[in-house]
Amino acid sequence: MQLILGTAQFGLDYGISNQTGRVSPGEVTNILAEASRLDIRLLDTAPAYGPSEEVVGALSAREGDFQIVGKTLAITDEKIGPQQLDDFREALDQTMAHFGGGPLYGILIHHGMDALKKGGGALLEILADYRRGGHVQRIGISVDRVEELDDLLGHIDFEIVQVPLNILNQKLITGGYVSRLEARNVEIHARSLFLQGLVFLKPEQLPDSLSEAAGPLERIQSMSRETGLDICTLAIGYVERQPGIDYGVVGVTTTVELIDIHRAWRQYQDDPAMSGLDFSSLAISDPVVTTPSLWAGRS
Repeated sequence: MQLILGTAQFGLDYGISNQTGRVSPGEVTNILAEASRLDIRLLDTAPAYGPSEEVVGALSAREGDFQIVGKTLAITDEKIGPQQLDDFREALDQTMAHFGGGPLYGILIHHGMDALKKGGGALLEILADYRRGGHVQRIGISVDRVEELDDLLGHIDFEIVQVPLNILNQKLITGGYVSRLEARNVEIHARSLFLQGLVFLKPEQLPDSLSEAAGPLERIQSMSRETGLDICTLAIGYVERQPGIDYGVVGVTTTVELIDIHRAWRQYQDDPAMSGLDFSSLAISDPVVTTPSLWAGRS
């Protein structure tokens, strides 16, 4: 598994454990320079991340030889007609303009289930046109919940999937999805490796709506004490040890965080203490707890 630098924090106040808010342009410059030094070559961004595309587009060429994984405009309508397709193309053109016309490493339908809406097949056709035009190398989807792949696999063709995977949300592995994706030669980009920072919280810091995470978080902290491995290393290590995961997307607010995540990623590869660990007791079944987009709606 290689690392991708996520850029949501460059445009939004993002993450349950984020104490500093949106990253300043000066710190973005520093983070990108450090990512280049650490040989992290892919950046993940989206129109939904506020001005992230504009910020990254302006700085990435100057700070390193990066490739971009972009996403499409989210479609809130239940049906996709001419107006939605025009908006979709306009947002894609804006993304391309931010990054010099491409070619981008990949473009993903930000909400993969949009492709299954009435008229949604046209979305992938549009992306295929951009690929044929040399603007993008690969097209794919991003899913909010792993189970959405049950509807998407076999119904649409894609080359990349971005999907949640972490020590609390292990459904990609336990549900057998990796082998199904590999059989279709789909490149797997795991995201939410720290569940928006939830894995770093102490149980007493949880809102009542996420109280089911208290027990697993206590077990993570106990595992950290027993092994001498910090939580960042345990979280990265769980994903790193899974066969078939091509990339892990990580977001940061400071260069120090990026350095620490990269250290944890390297430490896992070299540390024998990781090899015998059993992470199965950390898994959470409640889909709301493992799906940050649903947190605001839980009472």
